[in-house]
Amino acid sequence: MRLLTAARRSYAQDGFRTAAGLVVRSLRSLARGARQQAATEFDLTHGVNTGGIVRIASMEIDSPNYVYAVYYKASRPDEVGNAIAALPIRHEEFTFVDFGSGKGLALLVASLYPFRRIVGVEFAADLHRTAVANIAAFRADGRRCFDVQSVHADAAEWQVPPEPLVCYFYEPFEAPVLSRTMANLAESCRQNRRPIHLLYHRAPGDSVLHESSLRNEQLIVNAGFTRNTAWNHGPYLLFSGQASTSMEAAGR
Repeated sequence: MRLLTAARRSYAQDGFRTAAGLVVRSLRSLARGARQQAATEFDLTHGVNTGGIVRIASMEIDSPNYVYAVYYKASRPDEVGNAIAALPIRHEEFTFVDFGSGKGLALLVASLYPFRRIVGVEFAADLHRTAVANIAAFRADGRRCFDVQSVHADAAEWQVPPEPLVCYFYEPFEAPVLSRTMANLAESCRQNRRPIHLLYHRAPGDSVLHESSLRNEQLIVNAGFTRNTAWNHGPYLLFSGQASTSMEAAGR
């Protein structure tokens, strides 16, 4: 109500453009606040450190691909958890890989589900070290996977394991790195045909990353080994590899 009142006042005094700008800024602030609150509650509950914003300039990155990096912010634990739970797969048949895993929040949430194993790929050394500490410290009732690791590596250079995969992408990097990562996944799929699913977070419409997020979706499709399925869950989309038969086998 306060936002609506302020927007009406701004419209009356300064016109539509100013009022619209006020609404957009306010909604962004509310979204940041909700994300930070969710991460803080998760951290306090489980004794870890996944929250906060880390700018690229302050990261320890020894890779020429730093120019394509995106600042760190954690996934919302409730959103990623709900999306993982809703995946039309048998979790125990898949390895979960987070490309650009940061401090490891998605890895910790994924460990609440019975994946074969869980791997985070992070090229910022400081974020990787924090993720390793978080994995060691994490305690949660109902944890289902204990084979969890963070790998200090550039996603564009990392060797894709030859096993069924759920690949997680939460606004991790820009198109040049994503393109190479998709090429690696496509080649791995050609060499070892098996199910590969991409769980992709679409940046909201009011985010500065929204347009690049849409371009990246098309880049994923253009890689030629996935299709955009009808499945979506909140801000998450699911792309499935052509070799994937697990969805039908699961009877979903």
